[in-house]
Amino acid sequence: MPAIYVISDGKSLHPSRKVDAEALAKIPVGVPHKAKVSKPRNRKVHNLYFAAIAAAAKHWPEGEEPNPNGDAGLLRAYLQCKAGWFVRLDFGISEKDSVVQLLAMTRDEDKYGFVKPITKNGQPALGVFISKSVSEDAATDEIFEPVKTEVLSRIEAVLGCSVQKLIDSDANET
Repeated sequence: MPAIYVISDGKSLHPSRKVDAEALAKIPVGVPHKAKVSKPRNRKVHNLYFAAIAAAAKHWPEGEEPNPNGDAGLLRAYLQCKAGWFVRLDFGISEKDSVVQLLAMTRDEDKYGFVKPITKNGQPALGVFISKSVSEDAATDEIFEPVKTEVLSRIEAVLGCSVQKLIDSDANET
């Protein structure tokens, strides 16, 4: 069943859209249902996060890992992986073809995978790190906060200015 969105007025819950009202009307009365209640993501903070990454991608120093060449998606994925927000898949050295295929598949889905030599069970191996989504469905504000803080701190450290100054500067350039 798709999610049904409701809004609280402090006393009761009301459907937020017509489609939600229609879906709620189909639910039998008196039958217990499981629900997940969550607070919406702070859009201002979420937008600031993506604006900072987009601006950073344009000014990322040559020679600093990664080399995004203005690709904000690549920079975001890399910084999120560095912040620990990733899925890791391990492959044996002999499975290089599988790694190449996986990286091609992730790229087709507008995701980025990063390969790093690792040791698994005492043997050389390849770790593929794929950045996880930071969508509201994938990460609440509480889960997203440490990732956001780490990513923005790294941007400030590498570029030597505050995120707000970077965003303001980028806005003045366009």
